[in-house]
Amino acid sequence: MKKFLVLLIILLQFGVVFASGEETMQNSGDIIDGQIDNIDESITDYETLPSDIPKQNGKKQNKYKSESVTFKCKVVTAGEKYEEKVAYATDAVSYQDVRVKIDEDGYSDIILVKYELSYYSNPKLPQDELEVGDIVYVTVVFDEDGNITYSYIEYISNERFLIAMVILYAGAIILIGGFKGLRALIGLIITILAMFFILVPLIFAGYSPLLVTICTCAVVILITFIIVSGFSKKTIAATIGTIGGILVAGIFATIFGNLMKLTGVCEHANNLSMAENVPNFNFEDIMISGIIIGALGACMDVGMSIASSIHELSVEGYGMTKKQLIRSGMNIGKDVMGTMTNTLILAYVGSSLLIILLLRGYNFEPYQIFNNVELVVEEVLRAIAGSFGLVFTIPITTLVSSALMGNGNNSQKLIEDKKFIKY
Repeated sequence: MKKFLVLLIILLQFGVVFASGEETMQNSGDIIDGQIDNIDESITDYETLPSDIPKQNGKKQNKYKSESVTFKCKVVTAGEKYEEKVAYATDAVSYQDVRVKIDEDGYSDIILVKYELSYYSNPKLPQDELEVGDIVYVTVVFDEDGNITYSYIEYISNERFLIAMVILYAGAIILIGGFKGLRALIGLIITILAMFFILVPLIFAGYSPLLVTICTCAVVILITFIIVSGFSKKTIAATIGTIGGILVAGIFATIFGNLMKLTGVCEHANNLSMAENVPNFNFEDIMISGIIIGALGACMDVGMSIASSIHELSVEGYGMTKKQLIRSGMNIGKDVMGTMTNTLILAYVGSSLLIILLLRGYNFEPYQIFNNVELVVEEVLRAIAGSFGLVFTIPITTLVSSALMGNGNNSQKLIEDKKFIKY
């Protein structure tokens, strides 16, 4: 137990240190801060810049001409928040003046950027203030002489925090799960690779989204279960049960999607349709494919749980008959179903919460929200279809597991024969 706690503390410390950035990087930021403390508020006053910063406005040549370039920069000074009235907004908009250091692709400079602390100039949608050491992407517009005419912060870089989260998650899986946790992590990596490098390219190539999704999911299910539990009757039963569950979810979604005349078209679909060099997608099929993928994880969880439970009963239950295993498997499945259906429903409600609040804010009544707005109806369909597939995963897996692992003879004699055997 002590070893476990020590490893957990080390893992957490490593993630925090990684996310905070290297100490040397922070120290270099402090040095830069000291260098530019006396820089005048006007960035065009180049006489006050440190000697190692290339000068512009005709004093030094710049290779960028009549173009806009996005640089990865570090914030070296961060001013206080202030408000300013603008013509296109009814309320005052908050800003922050920050200086960022550019040192990329042979170009080095420190520039002043006016950072808007709200989305779409709406004070009700605030952004966090930047701090010294933050990494940001800044788009700089150069004129034909290489002078900076305009600059703005595109977005904040969060790569190190994302990597830290992945490291902590992977470390927790391996720490708690041991070798099985490592195999589970390998299965997860294979799943992600399959989605991004098989499913997405094939859909873009013009293949049927439904067919591609079902085949990809079937392969992912089989490979993941083999990696986690090896090739066995338990793996076969869990695979068949899970595939059966996602097929039920897909059929359910197809039937009710057609009855409700859902198209799958939304703002993202509109943006995708306007992109260059993309095929004409069937957005209804893509919607159903998304439902199948969304239900995949929960169905895999239930399928393996039921198959594993029945496998243990068949091994430790002294040759339980198929009928007994079916009864036990269904009882276990009912308990699993009670929590897993909540998991899926709550996941979809959580992802749609902002949409529900938006419609409620415009005085839509609950029955109008859930009955007439296609975007919400689609989310309801996703939740119910996924849960429907999960529910049917239980009996399918139970029946297949019992057929593969059950004993056809009366178990009473086997119990009497084995009750004196010590394990």
